[in-house]
Formats: sequence, structure tokens, C-alpha cells
Amino acid sequence: MFVDAERRLTVNFNTIDQLQIPVKYSLIAQTDFVGQYEKASAPKSYNLLGLINETLEQNLSLVANELGVQLTEQDIKSAWSNYYPVLTASGTFTNIDGRVAVAPFQPEFSVDGNLNLTQTIYSEAASANISVQKNLNQAQEASFRASQLDAILESSNLYFNALISKVNLRIQNQNLQLTKENLRIATQNFEAGQSGKSDMLRFESQLAQNTQVFIEAVNQLEQAFIRINQSLNAPVMDIIDVDEAVIGQGVFETYNYEQLAEILDNPELKRPFVEFLIEEAKRNSPELESLAFNIKAVDRTIDLNAYGRFIPTVALQANFNQNFNQWGVGSIDPDPSDNYNVGVNVSVPILDGFRNNIDRQTALIQKEQLEVNTANTELAIETNVSIGVLNLINQIANIRLAEVSVAAAEESLDLVQTSYSEGAVSIIQLIDAQNNYLQTQLAQASATYNFLLTAIQLERFISYNFLLHTEEENNAFQQRFLEYMNAND
Repeated sequence: MFVDAERRLTVNFNTIDQLQIPVKYSLIAQTDFVGQYEKASAPKSYNLLGLINETLEQNLSLVANELGVQLTEQDIKSAWSNYYPVLTASGTFTNIDGRVAVAPFQPEFSVDGNLNLTQTIYSEAASANISVQKNLNQAQEASFRASQLDAILESSNLYFNALISKVNLRIQNQNLQLTKENLRIATQNFEAGQSGKSDMLRFESQLAQNTQVFIEAVNQLEQAFIRINQSLNAPVMDIIDVDEAVIGQGVFETYNYEQLAEILDNPELKRPFVEFLIEEAKRNSPELESLAFNIKAVDRTIDLNAYGRFIPTVALQANFNQNFNQWGVGSIDPDPSDNYNVGVNVSVPILDGFRNNIDRQTALIQKEQLEVNTANTELAIETNVSIGVLNLINQIANIRLAEVSVAAAEESLDLVQTSYSEGAVSIIQLIDAQNNYLQTQLAQASATYNFLLTAIQLERFISYNFLLHTEEENNAFQQRFLEYMNAND
């Protein structure tokens, strides 16, 4: 019997997190890690819904886009100001050469005041501008909703990337510990004369490589947390964590995985399901809504430069004049006087250097461009939804197959490792079995996350997020699908 006692450092992730004791990178190769990489001491730990809600409130890009909406609201107020009265006060001191001064209109010295009031009663250009600015404001609001949907998708990406990084760190740690165990077996076989030194050297090289991958996995997780903090407009080095995501539990309780898998597994149901989602996507799309409001704004501009240019502009004008004082040659008695005049101005442009025709042609080209963009956006929606459903089918298959693969790979590794310790198989077979087990573990761990992320991507394509809607609204969505299926039987 051979007994090998080796002094090694063993570190529990959870313990060093509670004690806030860092481990030097240089010690990783000589350290055995146990426990789960969970930051229990983190002041904040986010589930997906919490991360999305905080992003919608704090993200700087969304704040900037929301300010863009407020700017278009100011444009509406500016357009309405053309119908508000304009009152101007002015004062004049006049000195005329005494040789030409003539009473009563040209005294040598005079101080006068004037009040001028202008009130637009009706202007087709002003009314058209109000309508245009309202449509542009609604278009901007739709664009803001699109940016919110993009932010939701980006938050989901950051969330699941962090979860995948956590799982990757755990699996890379297991792989590192496995390599250490294989190195121990190879060393014992070499010392017992069952294998050459090359096997031991090969695992020492493998240990160095796995240590580097483990360090990269640690830093990759930290990078994922930094990006989350950035999206939340928080200090990038704040300590945070993310909660586990499980289908049918927690915030994902409403994701009916089995029902969705059943629909997508049936080709007769899949096609109408895709068609229904395309209809929903076009109805919900903020991008199409923004384009529609832009088209309305351009239509109003076209009307203005067509028949609208012949509609007269009507305005009220009033003046009040006050002579405060006059003296010198040509001045008169009695003392200074006042007078006023009121009138209505009606104007119709006859010729404007063909500017109206040019503006109308420009607006027609803009409308054609917007219509092309609308058709392109609709085509993109159809493509994205169709591909999104196919990706979802792939992820459902991955969830089912990953469970089988990892079980087979684990059993195979146990058998090969035992056979290698007995000298029955080569080192190449052991390394292959270890790498295969590593890859199947990574695939299984990320399968659920990739499914949920793919589902959220599909929600972005249809502009409807189930997590952010009430149960009644989600039930109404399902009811519309059932009605669509019945109508297309």
C-alpha cells in the first residue's frame, strides 16, 4: 500500500466572499476551490425583471432619448406660438435740422412712444407646422419606446451573459480540479513504473492551460458585472450579483416551456404560429409607428405646398402712438397728443420663386423614402420573427439533448479515468474524455439560459415582453392566438 500525503490549500468561494479575502492569481494553480461562486455579501443581487426595471429608470441612453421627446414637445409649443399675440413697445428721440423743421409733423426735437400689437387669426403655414410638430413628437415617442425595447434586450443579454459566466467559472474550476487529479494519477503511475514521464509532463502542461482559462473565467465574470453597472449608470466597480434563472420558477413562471415546445414541434402549428407572431409584431412595432407618424407629417407638408398656399393668411394689427414731448422749431401747442390705428391684414402669396413647388417635390421624395423604409422594416420583422422561431426550436432541442450528452460524457470519463489509472488506456483518451465532459457541461449549463435569451429576443421582434405585462394581458395575447388559429382552420 502506498500513501501519499500532500499539503494543499483548499479555499471555499463562499467563505472568502464573506471574509472578503482575495486570493492571489499566482496561488490558483496550487489551490483547490470548493463551494459555489455566489457573492452573498453583494449589496445588490438582480433577477432579470429587477435589472430591466432599474435599467429603464437609470440607463443614460434612455434618459437622453427621453429628453429628445421633451425637445419635440417644445417644438409643438413653438409652433403654437405663431397664434399667440405679439406686443412690441418702442421709444424714439428725433432731432431734425431746424432749417427744415415744420409744425406739426416735423418738430426740431421730439420724444415719441409706440405700442404695436400683431395677432394672427389664421395661417395655413402655422396650422400645418403645428400638425407636423405633433406628428414628429409622436414619432419621437415611438422611437423612444423602440429604444426601451432595445434596452430591455440589452439588459437580458447582460443578465444571461453574467449567468453563463458564473456557470463557466464553476465548470472551469471543476475541470481544473479534474486536471489536478489526473496529474496525481499520472505521477503515481510514473513513480510506480506503469507509464512514462511524458504523461506527467503532459498533464502539467494541461494544468497550466486550465489555470489560465480559470483566471480568464474569473475576469470574464467581473467584466459582465462591470457592464451591468454601466447599463444601470452605477459605479462600475460596485459589487453586485445576479440570481439564478430557472424555467417555470420565479420571474419565469409565466414561460410555459412545455406548451411552447409542443407548438413548435408540430409543423402544422408552427406555420400559423409564426404568421400570428408576424401580425402581432407589425401591430406592436414602434419602428413602424414612428414611420407612420413621419409620413403623416410629410403629407401635411405636401398639402401645405399644394392647395394650402392659396389659403390667405389673416392677421390683426393695432398701433398706439404717443408723442411725449416736442420742442424747438416746428413744435406746436397744445401739449403732445396720442393716436391709434387698427386694421386687418389679408395676404395671399402669388409667386414665391417656385419655392412651394420645390418644397412639395422635396416632401414627395421624403414620403417615398419613408414608404420604402416602411416596406423594408416590415420585411425585416417577417425575417426576424421567422428566424427567431427557428432559433427557439434549436434551443429547445439543445435543452433536451444536453441532459443526455452530459450524463453519457460523465460516465465515459469515470470509466476512462479508472482504465487510465490501471494502465489500460492512453493519456490521449483520458484528455479527450475530459474535454468532452467539459464541453457537454458547458452546453448543458448554457442551454436553459440560451433558450430564455432567445425567447426574449423573439419578444423584441414582436415588441411584446411577457415579463413586463400583467397576467391578464398575457392571457389576452394567448387568446388572440387561439382566435387566430380557429379563424385559419
